[in-house]
Parts: sequence; C-alpha cells; structure tokens
Amino acid sequence: GKSALLAQMAAGLAAAGVPVLVFSLEMSHEALYRRMACQMARVSSTMLRNGGLRDGELPDYYRAVDELAKRPIYIVDKLDGPRTAVRLRAIARTYIREHGVKVVMIDTADKMQSSEKRGKQYEVSSLVSSDLAAWAHDDRLALVVAKQMNREAPGRQDKMPTLTDIRDSGAWEQDADNVWALHR
Repeated sequence: GKSALLAQMAAGLAAAGVPVLVFSLEMSHEALYRRMACQMARVSSTMLRNGGLRDGELPDYYRAVDELAKRPIYIVDKLDGPRTAVRLRAIARTYIREHGVKVVMIDTADKMQSSEKRGKQYEVSSLVSSDLAAWAHDDRLALVVAKQMNREAPGRQDKMPTLTDIRDSGAWEQDADNVWALHR
C-alpha cells in the first residue's frame, strides 16, 4: 500500500511537470519503475511478471514505460553508507541543483538510521523523524515519507487507523505537517 501510493503520487506529480526524487529503500529502481508503469497502463504487475497479460495490455504497458521515461522522476535505490537524513539530504541537494527537484519521497522511513545515536528503536525513530522535519523546514522542501503503522489496530473494535498507530514513535505525529493513513 505505502509504496503503491508513493509511486502513484510521484508519477502524477511528474505528469504535471513537477520534478520528483524518490528514495526507494525497500524496492529496486526497476521494481518501482515497473510498478509505476503498470499503474499508468492499468495492468496487473503480477500478471506482467507471470507473463499473463491479455491481448492489448502489453502494448499499453510499453506505452506507459515510454511516457514514464519522459517524466522528471528520479529514483535512488542504492545508497553508499548509512541511510540517514543527512545522507539523503546531501544526495537530494544534487538532484535539486541539477534537475530542479521540488518533491522528495522516502519509501520507507522504517529503513532509515539516525545520524546521532544508536539505541532503542523508539529513540532512533524519534531522531529520524526530527531530522526529516528539520530537513524539510530548512530546505523549504515538500518531503513525503512513508512509515509503517502498528499492527494493533486490527485487534480493536474500531479498525480505523489513528495517529497513535504510527510505529515506534509519537514524534512522527508531532513532526509531520500532514499524516495520511491507508485503510483497507
């Protein structure tokens, strides 16, 4: 859900001419690009992988790949060194300078590390959250970050996700300007 939403948002922004940088910390560049193209062509990525596309769907997919290649979407999936906000910010500044990137997306913050200290997951998550908030504020940048939710909501009577379901830290709800929760 998280990766699919970010992929759709990135493709949509780029279609409108907004340069987007995606840090894909869970998926390869190729897998994310394939997902975007499948979304654009409205074909199943599973069927594409398994060779089960129907007549007409493969040409639609290739048209989407061609269209996607024209859009200002930049995907970084391999990082040398730690996955910290400081490291991502340094990389992003190059894309901002060279390509005019306006929006940076991170999939997913759960794969990031704090540059300040190692400790309990809660502490690391809080530091990552504050590092990302400072980066967005200091660089006046639209930063869209995917974050895993706790799995406890299904055990509640009301299964709608709440801010308290954000995994590992209340800092995320405090630091974020907006929080969107996916719900089936």
